[in-house]
Amino acid sequence: MAPGNVAIADLDMYHGQVSTHLDIYARSSTAALAREEHFDAADEIFREAGRPHSSGLVVFGGPYRPDDATDITPEQLIRLLEGMRGIYGTVVVDAGNTLDTRALAVLERADVVVLVLTPDIPSLRLIHASLQVLSESGTATDRAVFVVNHIYPKAMIGGEQIEEHLGIKVGVQIPYDGESFLKSVNEGQPLVTFAHRSAAGVALRKLCRRAHQHRSRQDRYRAASAARTLQGSARPRLTCPGHAGLSVQRLEPEDVAPAQGCLLILAIAVDVDAHGQSTVPVLADVAEAVGVANLVGHQRFHHQLVLTAGQ
Repeated sequence: MAPGNVAIADLDMYHGQVSTHLDIYARSSTAALAREEHFDAADEIFREAGRPHSSGLVVFGGPYRPDDATDITPEQLIRLLEGMRGIYGTVVVDAGNTLDTRALAVLERADVVVLVLTPDIPSLRLIHASLQVLSESGTATDRAVFVVNHIYPKAMIGGEQIEEHLGIKVGVQIPYDGESFLKSVNEGQPLVTFAHRSAAGVALRKLCRRAHQHRSRQDRYRAASAARTLQGSARPRLTCPGHAGLSVQRLEPEDVAPAQGCLLILAIAVDVDAHGQSTVPVLADVAEAVGVANLVGHQRFHHQLVLTAGQ
């Protein structure tokens, strides 16, 4: 990702510490941003509120006091998050560890949900209860990557025991490295920058790769679902000049979920003839034929091409 294309937003409305961990303090809080009436000038609003980090991240800190955000609603946080997704290619969110209606709304709209637990009985009890809540309230658990954070020098509960007890698959285990993590928190330096060769640093980079892979699978699944939606559809088709045997069909917004960080998307299904055609000219000609700009992704399924475009 290019610098400035990735944002991190602290949406923990009670005790977020993203700014502290990065030793950078934003001009405004996410709570103040959530109170904005509209995001017609989203670029300007986020440029003024976010602070660039040396790593290339754009940082949006949370409220300083736990009573600064008592009035913030789930709808306001979702509007804020969607505004960010329309500007940045990737938005990393700290949703906190309190599953109130605000956190649940945010998690439900995430492409990937990273659930962190520690290898002790209280944590396992809490994560078990949290999984029940998440399963009953939506589909966030379907997009979950489970991470075991080893905060003890010698763990008494192993990863296999955790998987058996919770009925989950642990994606990543972060090994104990008390001194490095303490240095990271107190000095505001990401561990992966000053101890990137450590076992913990390697594990954190593995977590990033796993989350990215998980998101890619979700994107492919959504595109495939959109393609299946078109089977037998009676919606009008548009012809594409210069490509015999090819037609274009627009999908309604409810047919396909936002992908690739888009705030709004236009999805198009393209039927490619049985002989196949080169994807590049198809993309260009289809975009021109239907007046689509800002193409952000495409997936091919047999003779069908599904394109998504941001607005």
